[in-house]
Amino acid sequence: MPKSTPNIGAPRSTAPDRARAVLDWLERKGTDRVRDGMTRYGIPNASAFGVPVGVLQGEAKRLGRDHSLAAALWKTGRYEARLMAAFIGEPAKVTVAQMDRWCGDFDSWAVCDSVYLHLVDRSPHAWGREATDDRNFVKKSVHWALRAIGRRSRSLNVAVMQAAERLAASPDATARRIGRDALRKLVVEQARLAARGPRATARATS
Repeated sequence: MPKSTPNIGAPRSTAPDRARAVLDWLERKGTDRVRDGMTRYGIPNASAFGVPVGVLQGEAKRLGRDHSLAAALWKTGRYEARLMAAFIGEPAKVTVAQMDRWCGDFDSWAVCDSVYLHLVDRSPHAWGREATDDRNFVKKSVHWALRAIGRRSRSLNVAVMQAAERLAASPDATARRIGRDALRKLVVEQARLAARGPRATARATS
């Protein structure tokens, strides 16, 4: 049994041909045990093969970045194929339209996290978009990101508080609410970081 996708880099092979090779590989690597276990984590498995994420990442590393293949894999609608698309897509080639299109296809937190952590947040369009998005989970994500950064060190806390103050002064209602909510939490974090002293703060930034 082949250990990796066959002929995926063959000269003049089309993206759909390469995607079919990846799907064949996924079918061989999938197991019922992994597939059935996905529901425990709230991941729909109707379109899944049952391939562990670590195995997918290993194969994605071997394949390398390939944006046309990523697009073809995404179109299949298969769970692991879409994770692979996130792993091998080329951040520099991601467009705003693609980001919005893929976002509309999300059916689980696992696909969402993979796309954003491995592709979208590395693209040139990742920043400066979401503070005015009034969708509930987007607002929460922006708020949590500000808090997560602001609790790491005193210097980061100051920088993030400045960003939150700009949001709080925004003419957009959603941005204002995010900024104000974040500021309340960041003030608490600021006091906690000050109490920990410079040594703990240095560890947090290392």
